[in-house]
This record gives sequence, C-alpha cells and structure tokens, in this order.
Amino acid sequence: MTIRTLFAALFLLSVISCKTTDRSIKTPEILFWEVASLKVPCEGVSPQQCLQIRKQGETDWTLFYDSIDGFLYMEGYEYTLKIEAIPVLDPAIDASSVSYRLITIVSQRNVSQVVNGVPLLDGDFEVSTLNGKDVSAHHLTISIDAPRQKITGFSGCNRYNLSLRQKGFQLRFSQAATTKMYCEETASLEKEFLITYIQGDHFSLEDDILKIFDVDNQILEARRIK
Repeated sequence: MTIRTLFAALFLLSVISCKTTDRSIKTPEILFWEVASLKVPCEGVSPQQCLQIRKQGETDWTLFYDSIDGFLYMEGYEYTLKIEAIPVLDPAIDASSVSYRLITIVSQRNVSQVVNGVPLLDGDFEVSTLNGKDVSAHHLTISIDAPRQKITGFSGCNRYNLSLRQKGFQLRFSQAATTKMYCEETASLEKEFLITYIQGDHFSLEDDILKIFDVDNQILEARRIK
C-alpha cells in the first residue's frame, strides 16, 4: 500500500467516524408547547385530524401530524405541555425522525363547556340525592378531571378515586379505590354511593345540575360547587 493510499484510507475512516459520532451526540430536547382546544382536518399519509400547537410566545398555530406519548387530549381544553423530543435513529420511510413524550401538563383550561352538543363532564359537585333520598347533609363529593379522565371525592367516610370514560352522554367507570377508614354510621350510605359508579350508564348536565342514570332511572343528582 502506498503512502498516498494509506492517507486516503485514514481520511475516509475519520470522516465515517465523525458522522457516526455526530449522530450519537444527538440528545433529547425539552419543549414547552401550547395546544389549541380543537383539532382540524389535515392530510398526512391519509386524511386525519391534527392537533394545533405553538411554542410559548408565538401567535400562529402549527399543525402537528404526530402523536405525543402519554398525552390524552380532550377537545374543548387548551393546554400547556412540557414535552421531551427524542431523536429517532434510522426512522422508517414516511415516519417521523423525532418521537415526543409528555413530561407533564403544565396547565389546562376549559374553554368550551359543550362540544358537538354534549356537555363536558368536568368540575366539582356535591351530591344532593341518591336513589331518590336526600343525602345533602353527608357532603358526598364528585370531583371530575376530564382531561385525565379521573374522579376523586369524599364518599361519606373515605376518600375515593376511579377512572371515567365519557362517550357522548354515555359513561363508564372503573372500580373505585378508597382509603381504609370504617365509619359505622355511614357504612351503608358509602356502599350505596360507590355502587352508583357501577350502575351508572349515562348522564345529563343542565344549569350546573348533574344527574346520573342507570339504564332506566335516575340514581344520583349533584350540584356544581362554585
């Protein structure tokens, strides 16, 4: 091998090494995005609905064709998100070169109480009647976090939490988890109240009055706490 050939080979090796190093030093980036309250039609690989995003301080919205891992979007809410943008080495054809992961929801604001004619089930309520009985003296509460699809509250003796899915006026609840106190005087009431979530099928929300129904009858009424 001649000296010239040897130097050429070493130069080529150094170029390849630099390129490899450049790719390896790419690191995740932390971003703060605002997300608009409505998705809009857009054209990706096929027609779809896109989020509208912008960096903090910007005025114009940009269509976002990708997804954010861990972010559960709820129409009618504006969000500020803290996101991690992670470079993807050797992405597939037509795939994004960056993946996005939610770190935290910095803020969320309900800007529309009604979406497509359906009220957004959100906010804090105190139960007034349960299966037709006045239970207002017991201060049972329902706190609904729609973006996270969570419900927390007070069930007469314990604190409780569960998950909620709303599809139109239909409701589906998970099994409730509670703290472990025992109050003899309210034990039966607490059991009856938590069974409401098992029986609940659909709801109405008018003039800050929440009503939950089983398949046929109203089983709970609660008033929004302002």
